[in-house]
Amino acid sequence: MIRKNPNADPVRKMGWTATREAMLYYETCGAGTPLVLLHGNGQSHHVFDEMVPRLAKSYFLILPDSRAHGHSKSHRGKVRLFSVADMADDLAQLLDALDIERVLLLGFSDGANVALTFASRYPHRTLALAAVSGNALPAGLKPGFRVASKGLFFIAGRIKKILAPLSGWRKAYGYWRRLEQQLSLMVHSPALTAEDLAQITAPVLLMAGSRDVIRADHERWMQAQIPDATLVIMEDATHGQFFQTPAHYLWIIQHFFENHDARNNNAAIKN
Repeated sequence: MIRKNPNADPVRKMGWTATREAMLYYETCGAGTPLVLLHGNGQSHHVFDEMVPRLAKSYFLILPDSRAHGHSKSHRGKVRLFSVADMADDLAQLLDALDIERVLLLGFSDGANVALTFASRYPHRTLALAAVSGNALPAGLKPGFRVASKGLFFIAGRIKKILAPLSGWRKAYGYWRRLEQQLSLMVHSPALTAEDLAQITAPVLLMAGSRDVIRADHERWMQAQIPDATLVIMEDATHGQFFQTPAHYLWIIQHFFENHDARNNNAAIKN
């Protein structure tokens, strides 16, 4: 299937692939080194629509909807609360289906967490990654945001339980079940220890705002654990600043990816 986005977007190819526990929807476009764009909690691949025309000029873009987001779904009967690690494994299976071995990764928020987890679990498949407003542990969230997430997670779970036996409320039940899952990802995931982060061999760009919901000291801790990590704190930027002023972020990210390619080319010449 092929569709054309009206916003001067390159032609995108749409597809579906089954992982062990989910049916993933994805789109592809562009040409060049494969670059996976990973959206945040409660979002879909459409959050990157404004960036696609620029990035598709340099990269072969892969835009999946994460499990239980956008068009993607968990398999019938597979409705347990899942983790960021499960989503990273979904990505590995998607790349297998596309016959792609190694990729660049760009993730925002939960998407950044998926990218970091993927790079830790599949270091040989990760060329480089940019993690915007991500965290390695739930404790990396600022206390107020973390407490609010826990409270909403509890409420969503209670409402879901009340609605479960009511046959006339299936749509409402589905809404609260999905919300409970999305909040669970913030409350219980990710779970990257210092040892896990040390497994990442690819160059990593960590970006966060000075007014982010991620603690700045947590970002510095992540930088210290990852062997080849660069940290950029965007002054006066909030958690969602990436989508409000994308050009500035993309200039830094593309420069980082280009430097990575240059280093690889120089190493190949020397060898």
